[in-house]
Amino acid sequence: QSYANMLSAATPAVVSVHTARIVRVSSSRGLSPEEELLRRFFGAPVPDYDQNSEPQERKMPQGIGSGVIISGDGYIITNNHVVSNERGEDADEVLVRIDDGREFKARIVGRDPLTDIAILKVEVEELPAIEIADSDNIMVGDVVFAIGNPMGVGLTVTQGIVSATNRSIGIYGEDGYESFIQTDASINPGNSGGALIDSRGRLIGVNSAILSQSGGNIGIGFAIPSNLSTNIATQLVESGEVRRGFLGVSISDLTPDLAEAFEIEESRGVLINDVEEDSAADQGGLERGDVVVSVDGKAVETSNEFRIRIGHTLPGTPIA
Repeated sequence: QSYANMLSAATPAVVSVHTARIVRVSSSRGLSPEEELLRRFFGAPVPDYDQNSEPQERKMPQGIGSGVIISGDGYIITNNHVVSNERGEDADEVLVRIDDGREFKARIVGRDPLTDIAILKVEVEELPAIEIADSDNIMVGDVVFAIGNPMGVGLTVTQGIVSATNRSIGIYGEDGYESFIQTDASINPGNSGGALIDSRGRLIGVNSAILSQSGGNIGIGFAIPSNLSTNIATQLVESGEVRRGFLGVSISDLTPDLAEAFEIEESRGVLINDVEEDSAADQGGLERGDVVVSVDGKAVETSNEFRIRIGHTLPGTPIA
C-alpha cells in the first residue's frame, strides 16, 4: 500500500521558513568570520578600515522552520517561535521557500504566543493551499503524516499514528492554551510550523513541539489542532489580534473524591470553585459547586479542555 498519490497532492502546500536578523556593525570592527579566525588564532593584522565610515548592516541567519499554505492568495500558518527572536520580537526578515524552488519575502501578519501560532503573507497568487479537516474528529490510532523541513535538509515526510489528544505539557506557561495532538510520527527541529495531515491529505494539526532529552525525535511529538490553529489564524488575518472569551470562574478537575462528595455518578467534568460577581458566568446563573460536563453540546472532561473551549469562543457569543 502506498500513500504517494495523496502525499504528492499535500506536500506542495508545505513550505520552508528561514528567518534572519539584521545587525549594524562598525566598519572598523566589521571583520568577516575568516578574518576574525585569522586574527584570533594566527595573529593576522586587522585590515585598515576607514574609521569614519558609516556602520554597515549585516544579515545574520536566525532560524529554520516550516509553514503551511492555508489559502491560495498567500497566507501561511506557522509557529510563533519560528518567526520571533529570543526577546519575543518579530524576526527582521522572513524568507519562504515553496516546493517548486521559488523563494519569497514574507510579511508577519500576526503572532499569538499563547498558542504558538503565527500567520505570514506572501504576495503571490494561486499557491497550492492545503485542505483542512475538523480536528475534533480525530481518534487515537489514526494514521498521520508529519511534513516539514527537519534540520534544514529539505521537505521530508514521516509516518505515525495519533498517540493521544488534548495533551497539555505546560510549555506556554500558565496563561498558554494547550490542547495538543500527540503523535509518534518523527518530528525534529525544523519541523516546527509544518503540517500534520491525515491519511486523506488534510491538515489536522500544526507541528509545534517535541519531548526529548537529546533534542531529536524519540517518538513524542505535539501538534496544535487544526480547529484551534485556524481559529487563531482567522482572527489574526481579520483583525491583527486574538480575542478570547472570558467566563469569570475559577475551576478544577472533578476528581473521584469530589464526585463522591457531590454525589455525582461520573468523575468526569469541571468543578466551579468560585464565580466572579457580575461576570458572564454570574449573569448566566453558574454557581459555586456546579459541575460542567459539556459546552455547546460537546463534552468536557478536564479543566484545561473547558478553558480551551471558552477561550476559543469569541466574546459576546452565547454558549450553553
